[in-house]
Amino acid sequence: MPTISKHFNAADKRLINVLDGMLVGAIIIDPWSHTIVYANAEAGIIVKRPASELLSHVCHNFICPILAGNCPITEQGQEVDRSERCVLDRDGNRIPIVKTVSKIEFDGRIHFLETFMEICD
Repeated sequence: MPTISKHFNAADKRLINVLDGMLVGAIIIDPWSHTIVYANAEAGIIVKRPASELLSHVCHNFICPILAGNCPITEQGQEVDRSERCVLDRDGNRIPIVKTVSKIEFDGRIHFLETFMEICD
């Protein structure tokens, strides 16, 4: 079942259905507020939280170790394409991942789609 914060149009629902079937973590973030508006089950597995628990939280210091105001995408203008980064799990442990961030249209405006997979030791 999709983990979303509200009802979306048909195109957004199709995107969510695709993301829910992926074997990588996927979250959609509002780029202005840095709030998580969607998370698939795999994202929840990687960060050891139910995906629904990720919704409506600001990504800084919740799943991302970057401090507010230092976002590599919005504040530093970086591109993240198959970059080695980390996410934070429920206990604050850093989980190494490979991550890509893309801009997508979602809910009628631009959002960030972050896809990531855990790097196994």
